[in-house]
Amino acid sequence: MKILSNFPTAGRAEKKSYSLEVGGKEIKVTIGELATRTNGSVLAQMGETVVLATCVMGKTGREDIDYLPLTVDYEERFYAAGKIKAAVL
Repeated sequence: MKILSNFPTAGRAEKKSYSLEVGGKEIKVTIGELATRTNGSVLAQMGETVVLATCVMGKTGREDIDYLPLTVDYEERFYAAGKIKAAVL
């Protein structure tokens, strides 16, 4: 596995913002504003919906595998939408 030597290191990304209109709705994408300790972060927004995607990679590659190990952590915050689960006794 070859590690890209020009891949930005943590905390170095400069902030860039883009916007695009799709189907009459504006999509805003901001790169490098949040999660500055990661190798990459994107904040995407359409209306009131906001998604933060981050990426972190190790400093060394693994020669013993021929696939890309990937982990996805998904967390939905119900209280952000006004849905608060009540405790049932």
